[in-house]
Amino acid sequence: MKLIKKRRNDEHFEEVVNDFESFLFKNKIIKYDLFYFPFFDDACLNTIFEQQESNIVIIFQHDNMEINTYQQLINKMLINSDKKYVFFSSQLKTINFKNIFILNWGSCWLLERNARNLLTPVLEKDVKNKKHWISLNLVSHAHRILAGMIIKSLGLDNYGFLRLSMYPLANIDSWQKYFTFPKNEKYNSLLTDGFNKLKKHDYVTPDYFEIYNKNILAPNVNNFNEHLREFYKKVYVEIVNETTYDVIGIHVTEKFMNSVFGMNIPIINGPCGLVSYLESVGFDMLRDVVDHSYDDISDPFERGVMLITLNKRLLSDTQYVEECYNACYERLYNNYKVAVNLSNIIKNQLKAEYPNVINFLQR
Repeated sequence: MKLIKKRRNDEHFEEVVNDFESFLFKNKIIKYDLFYFPFFDDACLNTIFEQQESNIVIIFQHDNMEINTYQQLINKMLINSDKKYVFFSSQLKTINFKNIFILNWGSCWLLERNARNLLTPVLEKDVKNKKHWISLNLVSHAHRILAGMIIKSLGLDNYGFLRLSMYPLANIDSWQKYFTFPKNEKYNSLLTDGFNKLKKHDYVTPDYFEIYNKNILAPNVNNFNEHLREFYKKVYVEIVNETTYDVIGIHVTEKFMNSVFGMNIPIINGPCGLVSYLESVGFDMLRDVVDHSYDDISDPFERGVMLITLNKRLLSDTQYVEECYNACYERLYNNYKVAVNLSNIIKNQLKAEYPNVINFLQR
């Protein structure tokens, strides 16, 4: 059986499914269940395990999955040890299980692929004052608040555009009460100062919830053209605030793609190892310009502090950054070309794994 509830403008999904099913057919595997939901919740989990009929079950996960939901899914698959699961996850993981084969299929950042690939990148910048970087936040996740605290404490917001909603902090009187990931008191003075300053920060954003209007066929691409493009023309550097941070695996979204098409020098506020993963699929992360050593730090507070403090010059010295941008222009443009070809890169990586999947299914 097949139960597919796909998102609009998901051409990459269609091609991955067709490629994989063709590979299964060539290897005489014709009986299986296939499930795909844009978002996973308890109802989706129940549907899968109530309706699975075959001994081979293929599951596609599109969006980020909360840790508890992810663990529930893994546990349910392990309990059904008589079945074999091929799990196309949006979160990069290298660990497989006895009856589970996990593949990363590049879902979120390749949604709206065809429309995005028609975009013209931001080829010319017009930075007229000392504000030369941007940090965008539609939803105020904890790691974005953490970066904002460090920026405010160090006075770096004088040199950039910090877009951040303060509503999560309205009734909280200390940073220790806000964060759910393990606390690190090492930077208490810095974080306390930043927290107090951030609570007074004005909320201004060029990114609107209205971008997800159902009448807009490619909302993220539309948002780039209608709102973000003009902001990107005014900056050289972006603190890329990814969706996930302290989670299982690595999840990449349109936020990084926006930065690439915006031709921005990237500082990545995301999960441990994300920078290395982006390099593994072909992106030049400009390590000679950006200190990405924070990418190896597993402690969430330490990583959040270091991604800002290690790159203070990039966030405060406009003349230096302009020189870096001009020197890196061709490399930034090459990243745009990698982004346009990313779907093929991911599909080729998947195809290289398919023989291993067949061995797993046939053993």
